[in-house]
Amino acid sequence: MNVLQIHNFYQVRGGEDAVVLNERAMLESRGHKVIPLYAHSSEITHYGLLDIALLPARIVYNCRMARKLGRLIDRSRVDVVHIHNLWPLISPSVICVLNRRKVPYVQTIHNYRYLVPDGILFKDDLLQPGNRLKVRRRPLGLFHNSILLTFLYSLTAHLVRWLGLVDNGCGVLQVLTKLSYDIHSQIFPGSRIVVKGNFIPDSEVEPRIAAEKADYFLFLGRLSPEKGIETFLDACAQVSGAIAIVAGEGPLSHSLREHYSANGVEFVGFVEGEQKAQLLARAKALVVPSVWLEHQPISVMEASFAATPTVAACIGGLPEMVHNGHTGLLFESGNVAELASRLQWCGDHPGELQRMGANARQFA
Repeated sequence: MNVLQIHNFYQVRGGEDAVVLNERAMLESRGHKVIPLYAHSSEITHYGLLDIALLPARIVYNCRMARKLGRLIDRSRVDVVHIHNLWPLISPSVICVLNRRKVPYVQTIHNYRYLVPDGILFKDDLLQPGNRLKVRRRPLGLFHNSILLTFLYSLTAHLVRWLGLVDNGCGVLQVLTKLSYDIHSQIFPGSRIVVKGNFIPDSEVEPRIAAEKADYFLFLGRLSPEKGIETFLDACAQVSGAIAIVAGEGPLSHSLREHYSANGVEFVGFVEGEQKAQLLARAKALVVPSVWLEHQPISVMEASFAATPTVAACIGGLPEMVHNGHTGLLFESGNVAELASRLQWCGDHPGELQRMGANARQFA
């Protein structure tokens, strides 16, 4: 089977980029041909004046990417297309091409970009009148501190909906959690949406269970406000003897190091491969303190396969992944005191924590 894969890589590599690369490796290892149509946000830093001038229009409809996709379809026998991130350098122009040529496609929804320009929804953005979930209208905040970018991202998402590119097209949307289905089915037909979770490669599934756990709690992810990293570090400061290791990079990297390094927090930067596997396998627990409506973090799946329990905020898709008291512990998102009590419990009950890790491995 020939699979055309479309993705705009982010400037700071994260879980979504890893999913794309894992998918490509998995398909190729099983004899399928993957035809890439990629863009990298880092390319913008090398743009000349003409490209910079054309960028606003290309965010909404990138003619160059549309033509490139057309040529790939002409040259190759494409059986199906898998779309991931379209912003900012690919645009929904590729969906228009696929619909016009009647090429079947799947678009995986990794965030909430079709609803808000920054792609991030918080707990307070949801209302639940009766049994119906509803996204609350909120004041339009600036995306990347730019009025223009905020307008362009919002316009692009609305055009996809207004023009019925999904409703009347040749593809389906893949969401990762039941909550994401409930949210996106408000703006797209439910018949066009399927729920299918992420996966991790076979190499990550191989037993990586540490003979003995170390005495640290691990945060693994992007260092940005929606990840709630400060909730974790403030909670650790309230637990006597708690050791925190932070793995990842992001916009908060400098300020976090400046503020928390004196508290004994160890920042190890971006990790991958064997270093990441060892950190996960030896951790007392993985901590996911997010304050946004997470979808399905790869780190939780990786921790489970390493028989490491997860202490997670009860928000977004996390309660679908972490069974409280069985494969890990849940706490109220943003509640430092409650997270501190969960971390203290972990320190006081090593046997129970080991049982949760074994359950997590079995559940995964």
